[in-house]
This record gives sequence, structure tokens and C-alpha cells, in this order.
Amino acid sequence: MYVFKFSLMRRFLFFILIHLLVSNLYSQEIEYLDFVENANYPSGVVYSEQAKLHRLSSYSGGDIIVNYDGDMPDSLKTAVDAAREVWRDYMGINDNLRIDIKYENFSDSDVKVSVAYAKMQSDGLCYPSALYRSITGGDLTAGMVDAVLHINSSVAWCTGFGNDDNPKKLLPTVIKSLGRCLGYGSSVKKDKRGNVFMLKSGKTIFDSLVFSEEGIRMSELNNNMTLQLNNFTQPVCEYLYVLNKKPEYKIYAPQTFDDNVSLKYSADKNSTMYYGESNSSNLIVDDTTIDILNSLGWKYSKSDQTVQIKCDDIDDTGITSAYRQHIFYIKTNSGAPSSYCWTVSFPLKDGGYETVNSNSERLVIPAVTDEDKYVHTLDGDIRVIISFSGMLFGKAVNCNYSLTLELKPHIISAAISSRTPSRTDNTYNDYTIDVRYEGSGSLDAYAEEEFSSMTKTASSNVPYFTKVKFYDIDTYGNALFTIRVENKYGYDEYTIEQPAINYIAMKPSTPELVDVKFIYDHFNYDLLRFDDDARFEVTLRSEGQDDFIIKNVPDYDVFGYDASIVLYYADDVKNIGDNLYKLSAMFDFDTDIYFYGKNKYGMSQHSDSIHANDYITDPDILNALNQASALKNITKDGNCDISLCGKVLSFVPEVAQVSVRDLAGRIIFEQKGNGNIDFAKRKNGLYIITVKTKSNKLITKKFKI
Repeated sequence: MYVFKFSLMRRFLFFILIHLLVSNLYSQEIEYLDFVENANYPSGVVYSEQAKLHRLSSYSGGDIIVNYDGDMPDSLKTAVDAAREVWRDYMGINDNLRIDIKYENFSDSDVKVSVAYAKMQSDGLCYPSALYRSITGGDLTAGMVDAVLHINSSVAWCTGFGNDDNPKKLLPTVIKSLGRCLGYGSSVKKDKRGNVFMLKSGKTIFDSLVFSEEGIRMSELNNNMTLQLNNFTQPVCEYLYVLNKKPEYKIYAPQTFDDNVSLKYSADKNSTMYYGESNSSNLIVDDTTIDILNSLGWKYSKSDQTVQIKCDDIDDTGITSAYRQHIFYIKTNSGAPSSYCWTVSFPLKDGGYETVNSNSERLVIPAVTDEDKYVHTLDGDIRVIISFSGMLFGKAVNCNYSLTLELKPHIISAAISSRTPSRTDNTYNDYTIDVRYEGSGSLDAYAEEEFSSMTKTASSNVPYFTKVKFYDIDTYGNALFTIRVENKYGYDEYTIEQPAINYIAMKPSTPELVDVKFIYDHFNYDLLRFDDDARFEVTLRSEGQDDFIIKNVPDYDVFGYDASIVLYYADDVKNIGDNLYKLSAMFDFDTDIYFYGKNKYGMSQHSDSIHANDYITDPDILNALNQASALKNITKDGNCDISLCGKVLSFVPEVAQVSVRDLAGRIIFEQKGNGNIDFAKRKNGLYIITVKTKSNKLITKKFKI
């Protein structure tokens, strides 16, 4: 009876102890360390197929889970994805990092990173939450993110690939920022007390690895030792060491403390975390940085498995072709496992995994036949996790294997993002094509034009997302753009058809007369003409035009061509809104005035006409014109002063002097006497003739030939 009660009491105390331990694990206070990045990278990222071989191994390959907040361009998301790809390849298979990315406007920096930290009870040091989870196997708070990355949307970012002169390169900036999320960088900041450890819970695991040239360790200092901590963090030599006393393990510690850079960066220009401006990433993390992170508690690119999964035709990178069968087995130092249990997990695009289970000694993975249903990495591979569990010498053993199945390249999307008229000829266009692709680090592109036997070519060495440019593509015919990517497994092509421009549809609309006013200051009754400022003020409705052209046509030749037809561009056109335009047209007697819209695709149909004479309303002017234009007495009747036969004017003997003017008032002919005047070589049109008789009588008439 007592034994039974004692046993129950032991079980009760045991459960209480477990509850306290678990409660302590999940009730850790979470604090945040803030880091700042200001991008200044003169050179861009160098893509190399060797980088993937350097990063990948069959026993690494974690996950970096990103949630975006803000309307971030796809090109910049590609830069973030590339940075994720770099770091996840070094992470342990079971490790992960959860990040919120906020694309927002702020003024004090380019990128800000807030990293969650929690204190580990075993050593009293603070660890980034992703590392804390990796070591303990449990979340601090269910579903919490490990860091928040703020990217300034007001910065004119470029991705960071290629030879872009823009120093605001996002890719190397995010690579550094992810390094912060994994624990790189000291917690020391400056406040009114001086240089202090900023976390209330104490120093970070990174802080504990820092020491000076003299061998003083930062772990020996605290916030009560203000002078010593100030001197330690601002050494004359401007560097400290982390982990090892070797040049490549120096971290930057300027004599003037700077919250943003002091003890946050490497002093080695070959480091991924170098503080200087000249660093460019080649999509790998240097070995020293990996060594430092491993010393924090990560197990990057390391295998400590008792048993190992092997395949005779795959090297230690775990990279192989997806298009052939692979056979895996277990390797041990001694003995043979039993109770084999294999699980193969293929990530699906629709979410979740496609799993294959086996209890055989050898695991056979067949060639992939439907590659589109699986998630692809940025490099266009399928990342498969193989898990094994079994018994060896009576003990349970297990291990994992990261299998990278390479595929043919694939063009994810291609679209024309820009079409602008050529600078040399507006019947040609320049095109920019945005291309997202995978499985290759470069592409080729071709442009074929309907009316040209030549094929134009372009290429790009910018991976993942690039812009291809073609210049001077003829718009009168169809054009065909072809994008092609290749790798050792095959190729993919994507075509874009660009039809010929429909010039008729793109011509301006026919101008519509909305309002017409005839404006003049003075009429010369002797010369029967208005002064030079006579004009029409016109309001037109029109769409799609760049200019207006005005056409003055004598009313006897509206549709035919004649030397008297005048064409000219309208000056001082005013846009008054709602597709309405105000402009002036010159006045001329007995003419019809037409308006045309014009753009690079041609001219519109002409507007309705303005018949100039219809807008003369002054009765005195009309009477003078009517009398002068009484051409009925210009006949073959010899009793009149002037007679017209064909194009020959003749005069009675009483005529002493004759002058002929055009409608602008210019004298085109003068004579003394009454000789005939032949107009055969003169252009058809209206003229004004003034005759002076021997008795000094003046006769002015308007006539048409």
C-alpha cells in the first residue's frame, strides 16, 4: 500500500518537474537586436556554376521561410530569393529561419533588421531565436518569426546582378542581413552610459567569442565596467578578434564607436560580412564566416551522423540528374543495420510533400517524369530529403540526405515591358523584354523582322531575372522574339509575337470645329484687303495628334493640287483640356481652310472647312467687295473700261496706267498706257487690278483667272 502511494508520488513529482522545464523553455523573454545596412556596392554579383557546388552538400540544406508585406517588385524578390538560396544551402537539413520582409518607406537607412534573441539557461547567453530553436528543438513562441527585415521602398534599388553602376544593390545587402539573423554581430550599442550590451538578458553568444589583441575577452566585461568596455570596443588598432587570433577572424572596431558598424562586420575584405564598400558577392559564404557561425552553435556543412546514406554515382554535393534512376544504401564504420525504414519527400508546388516509403536495404529513386508538379529552387532544381531510421547493434540510428535533382532549364515568363520609338527613326521601336528563368546562368535572344533577312541577337549573363533589349525593330512588319536558355540537360525556348503597328488605328482623330472667330483690326478700302493681322481664332476637338497642319485652298480647287494651295504648321497651339485646342489660321479671300491632326503614324482626315468670305459680316466691307467684284462688265464689250478674253486683259484708249496686285497687296505688274496684259504664265487665282484713266479716274476691280 505504502509502496504504491510512494510510486504515485514519484510520478506526480516527475510530471511537475517536466511541466516546469517545459514552461521555462516556452516562457523565455524575447528581446530584439536592431541592425542597419546601408548599401554601397560598386561591383555586382558574379554568377558562377561553381558557387552551387561549393555551397551544397548531401548533409545540408535547410529552409528560409519569407513572408512579404508591401508591394515589392518581382525583380527585387528575386534578389531576396537568391540571398535565401545562398544561406539555406549551408544550413542543416532540419534547420529553418522565419522572416517577415516589410517593403516600406523610411528615411534613416536602406535596410533595418530586427532579430529576436532569447537567453539560454544552460550558459546564460542570448541566442538568435532560430539558433535557439535549432539547439533546443522547441519554439520560444509558437509560429513566431525570427527576424523582421525592413527594406526601404524609397531607395532606387537594383537587384545586384551584373554590371549595373547603381551602388544600391539589394542582393549583397540581404545576404549580410540574413547573416545578422543567424547571429553574426555584437550586441554592443552606445547610449548615455557609454558603450553597453543592449540586451537586458545579458551578452549574446557572439559577444562571448570576441577578444582583443591583448587577450582580453569581452565575456569578462559587463555594463558596470563602463571605462573598460569603452576602451575595449574602441581599440587603437581598430579591430578585435572573434573565435581565433588570425587575420581573417578580425572584426571591425573603429576608434570612434559607430552603432551601425562597430563590432558588427568583419575587417577581412574576403569575408561575406566585410564592412567595406568594395565587397561583391559570388553567391557563396566564406569559410571563416561559416566557422564563426558554427562556433555559435550551428552545424553548417557538417555531418555528425553515425550512419550515412550513400549513392555510388553521386558525390558529396548530393547533386545529380533528375532524369535517371539512383540507388541508395547505408554506410557504417562497422556492422550492418537492420529494420530499414526509408522515407523520401518531394516538395509539391501545391503544398505539402509527395512521400515514398521503403523497407528494403537499398532505396531506388526512379527518374523524374513530371518535373512541373514539384517545387523548384531558384537554380531550377528539385530538393529532395531522404530520411533513414533503423537499428545498429541494438540501438536506434537515423540519418538524412539532401538530394539535389538537376533539371533542364526553364523560362518561367517572358514579356515585353517597354516599347519606345527609336531615337533615330520613329517608324522603328526599341523593346525591353523581362525574362524570369531557371536552370542556367545566362540566355540568348533573337529578333526576326518580317521585312528583313537579318536576325538581331542579344544575350544576358544575369541569372534568374534579366532584361533583354532590342533596338531599331521595324514597326511596319511583324516581329518575332525568341528567348533561349540551355544547360547540359537540354534547352527551353519562349517566343513572343509582336504584330505590325496598325497605323490607321493610331493616326489622330479627325479634328472637329467647335468654335470659329474672325479677328481683324482694319480693312483697306483702296486696296480691298484686310491688314496682315486678319486671322481666324479656332477651337478644335482632336485626339492623338502631336501637331496641327492648316491647309488653305482656293475655293475653285478644293480637292486638286494647285500652286496656290498653302500648307503650314499651326503655331502657339494651346491645350485647354478635354481634348480641346485653340489655334490661329491666316485669312485669305475666297479660300477654304482645313485642319489636320498629325503624329508619327500619319495625318488624320481633314476637318470641315472654313470658307473665308462667309465670316465677313461688316456691310460696308461687303458692299465695297461686291462693287469691286462686279466682273460682269469685264467682257468683250468695247464700251467698258476693261475687257478679259481668255487670260488676256485689254483696255480702252482712255486708260493711262494699270497696276495688278495679289490678294496680299503685293504689286505683280505695272504699266503705263493701255497695252494688253497676258496672264498665261501666271497661276490661276484672284487678283486686284487698279486702272487710272487720262481724266484721273481710278477704277479698282477684283477678278479671277
